[in-house]
Amino acid sequence: MPHVRFDLLDVKSPSYRRKGRYKAGDVRFPYETNDFDFVCALNVFTYLSKVGIANYLRETYRVLRPGGLALLTIKAIVDGDLEPRAGSTYRCRVNGEWAPRKGWSAAYDDVHVRTMIDDAGLETYAFEIGTWHKSTSRSGERPLKGRPGADLYVVTPNRR
Repeated sequence: MPHVRFDLLDVKSPSYRRKGRYKAGDVRFPYETNDFDFVCALNVFTYLSKVGIANYLRETYRVLRPGGLALLTIKAIVDGDLEPRAGSTYRCRVNGEWAPRKGWSAAYDDVHVRTMIDDAGLETYAFEIGTWHKSTSRSGERPLKGRPGADLYVVTPNRR
């Protein structure tokens, strides 16, 4: 695959990389502005704090070309969610953040996720509910087999 490159960012994590060099909220992606047509972050935001998520979203905006797309998975509590925590013991901790315990995989209220996306200069192009939800939410959205576990947000730079 000649046009694919993987880079490791040495980012601290309370659960997975305690001796990482950078805090997620301070990381600058090692790429030029407007360098990419497509960014993919699967199962990344689930393990970041809100400060880290906000920074990664700003960096995603910075590196995406106008018209580019980013595919992001985030566990979201959707409006009217009846049982969003399939197979886990998630509890609401603070300001829309849900987690089984501090430092572990987190979920965020969908409204908060969309606000962070907007604040980063991105807009939500598409959304698909993930299979981590147990059943249909009051909003009528139902997870389908074959979908990612976390909810899928497709975003694009809002450069009007």
